[in-house]
Amino acid sequence: MARIILLLSILSLPAFAQTYNLEKCISLALANHTEVKNAQLSLDQVANISKQTKSQTFPDFSAGLYQGGNFGRSIDRFTNDYIDQFYNNTFGSVQFNMPLYAGLSNKSQIEALKNREMAAFENLRATKNKITRAVIVAFMTYLSDRELYALSQKQEEITKKQIEFIQKKIDSGLASKIELFQLQSQLGLNQLSVLDANLRLKGSLLGIFQTMNLAYQENIVIDFNEILVENYEPKTLEEILETQAEKKQYEFLLKSADYAIRTEKAAKLPKLSLGGDYGLFYASTNKERSFGQQLNDTRNGSINLNLRIPIASNFKVKPLIEAQKIQKLILENNYRTVLLNLSNQIEMALMQYKMTKERFQKSKEILEISKTSADFVQKQFESGLVSIESLMLVKNALERSEINLIQAKYRMHQESKILDYFYNGNAN
Repeated sequence: MARIILLLSILSLPAFAQTYNLEKCISLALANHTEVKNAQLSLDQVANISKQTKSQTFPDFSAGLYQGGNFGRSIDRFTNDYIDQFYNNTFGSVQFNMPLYAGLSNKSQIEALKNREMAAFENLRATKNKITRAVIVAFMTYLSDRELYALSQKQEEITKKQIEFIQKKIDSGLASKIELFQLQSQLGLNQLSVLDANLRLKGSLLGIFQTMNLAYQENIVIDFNEILVENYEPKTLEEILETQAEKKQYEFLLKSADYAIRTEKAAKLPKLSLGGDYGLFYASTNKERSFGQQLNDTRNGSINLNLRIPIASNFKVKPLIEAQKIQKLILENNYRTVLLNLSNQIEMALMQYKMTKERFQKSKEILEISKTSADFVQKQFESGLVSIESLMLVKNALERSEINLIQAKYRMHQESKILDYFYNGNAN
């Protein structure tokens, strides 16, 4: 019974290990990374400023109530006589003001902020794409290091079996200890390779957690579905560029700069607004009329149309317009830089994918040749027809071929998924 319980407890251990695949790592990175949060906050900030600007075009309604007391010499509001006494008064009013025309400055400012908001959204998308590509690189590096670690352990076990085989031949008087010493030296090198591979594996696992902005943990399972897109639909560089968030971001920023210039120019144009108020009044000096009667007697309102024409505003507005034009020139130069960098990245991604795919195919061919050669020399060595040096030589070549294949395979997967992002905006 105790053995059954122990077996069940051992089998249940992997259940505590969390499983991470590429999609989960990307989701966690996008949810936790500070750069993504900053980009989201910037978007929220611009959206809030846009709402504030839109609210300035709405009519402004207000109501006021005033209660006070007067003492000393004053003029009675009802008899126009001089009085010298303390009295209290109450005043209530309702006012409204509505902008009718502001030289289209409000409309231009709203459009400028609308485009800034779209630019902030594209910046958020570009930030997410950058973080995603970083996760892809870290994830593929880990998978490559994991296979390399397993390969180093396999090489260590092969060398141990060769030592056992040589020891039996020595015991039978068919081999010398020189061959044993050579294999023992090789075993030491294999053990160092295992330690190095384990260190790289832990470092690459740490890299995954760093891109996700999470605390490092070892008790996890990394899962990967090796689906590779073999062929990509031919697209021109211009077609791929049109889908890139960085390009769209600067296009919206340039539109926003145009509207910002119009906003500054609107300060030289006339402004028209409509206003009005309605009020009533009570004073305690009028003993003949009650509080309600006085409010009814004094109620009155007014409506007005206000026209403001700037006369010498050009001296103030012109530097502001020039500043906005300079800002637009800076954006245009940055836009050209972004397009150049994106073009270089896309062309490099296309070239690297083709090269890594060719390298992967070639690595498979070389590995098959190395396996055939290693199997043949192993049999010759066991028959005593070749020396230990020849065996170690072909074994080293086989190990190098296996390493090349592992590195080529995951580099090809990495470049494929990065190319997916340039083509589709997501990793398939």
